[in-house]
Amino acid sequence: MIESSGLTINSFARYVGLPRGENLYQIKRGNYGVSLGVAKKIHAKFPQYPISWLMHGEAESAATPEGDAFVVRIPVYRDSSVAEFPPKEVPERYLLLSAEEARGAQIALCTDDQFGTVLQHWLVLLREPDGEVINGRVYFVMTECFYLFCSVYRIEGDPARLRLKSLFATADDDLEVRCEEICVMWPVCGAICG
Repeated sequence: MIESSGLTINSFARYVGLPRGENLYQIKRGNYGVSLGVAKKIHAKFPQYPISWLMHGEAESAATPEGDAFVVRIPVYRDSSVAEFPPKEVPERYLLLSAEEARGAQIALCTDDQFGTVLQHWLVLLREPDGEVINGRVYFVMTECFYLFCSVYRIEGDPARLRLKSLFATADDDLEVRCEEICVMWPVCGAICG
């Protein structure tokens, strides 16, 4: 990636906002991984390289030009490993999609284990939680007690609680939870049946 930018390591470091190139030398040698902060700085200057690839990518580039579009590599995880961003576990595999199809997704979630026949053989595309809850948006919500794909709504007059409306007919079709009970709430970008 640094070579394709045409900059030296020190110039690249200054360009993306790092105080010196030593961190990049250490990352290049394999002594350190790319932190979320460094990945965000690089992604801000080079948006064709997804944050997930900068942190967890493989030897080849995640961004491959194809005409005007880019192909992005999205790491695929099982539901148990996405309790935080970025997931700490090694991805099960990678999914290659055009940037348009990915719709900003940073990870894909394989739903076979948790959701059985309801979402058998589906990959759900998720992006980093941004903290802002958008009424009616579909999220993958994890609490200590359950995982749920649902539309999320604020409860008027009670900012400490949310209403979750399940996308599937379950015992938890419509429930209210305290915000502090939610471990993570991933915005859903799309889904792929495979």
